[in-house]
Amino acid sequence: MSKISTDTNPARLKGGERTLVLAIPQEDCGEVNIGGRGYVLSKDDAAVLSPGMDFDGGLNPHGGWRLVLSVPLETVMELPSPFDTDLVSHARHRPVVPLTEHELGMLERLYGMLRSTLSESQSPFGEEVAKSIVFAMLYRLGNIYARLGNGRDLDTAGSNERLSDEFFALLARHYKTERKVSFYAGRMSVTPKYLTRAMLKITGKSAKQWLDEAIMLEIKNLLRTSDLTVLQISEALGFSTPSAMIQYFRKHSGQTPARYRKDGKW
Repeated sequence: MSKISTDTNPARLKGGERTLVLAIPQEDCGEVNIGGRGYVLSKDDAAVLSPGMDFDGGLNPHGGWRLVLSVPLETVMELPSPFDTDLVSHARHRPVVPLTEHELGMLERLYGMLRSTLSESQSPFGEEVAKSIVFAMLYRLGNIYARLGNGRDLDTAGSNERLSDEFFALLARHYKTERKVSFYAGRMSVTPKYLTRAMLKITGKSAKQWLDEAIMLEIKNLLRTSDLTVLQISEALGFSTPSAMIQYFRKHSGQTPARYRKDGKW
């Protein structure tokens, strides 16, 4: 499992598949590439890399990094929803944010406290203290995004739409053979928990509910419009056995496939 990291000299600054990265350079970097797009990064800016988003500006900016914080997405998701999903969405849309002198000072002080805490090998509550400091830094980051317009100029709706569009596109291609939310989350470089919360917030249904709905519609369609046996349908949809499909169908419809076919056959 990935852990909180404060390495200020990474071989390459990168948002891992399950990591959010906050980084502040020592000196102006000029034009850099983040997630395939060009940005200007100065010493008064913070780069915020959402999961899977790379920084391309050489191994390090000109004078190195004064602050690099890598936070596992699982830790970010422990923040109260919807703050957690909003923060990742804002980072995807606006990975470079300008800092006031006060904001920079607060982040650096918290960062110093975090590094000191992580170095205490005999602290019985060191992990809890470190996590609390990380939460404080993420809330400070949230305040910065709020100052920039409280999300209004960050196209959150557009970002949410892109996330849901990506999920539904994957669902349309794979629902017949992939019935675990973890599969879709992995393809989107987020955790199952994040995808579940995000889809619930955006659409009113969780990723699992959408997945179950797609599978059930397909089973019902095949039962109504084809002469395929339960065995053939279960094999076509990747169930381990016909019994597994029967149990799944009964759980979500309250009746067996045979009963449904008898009642609804055209």
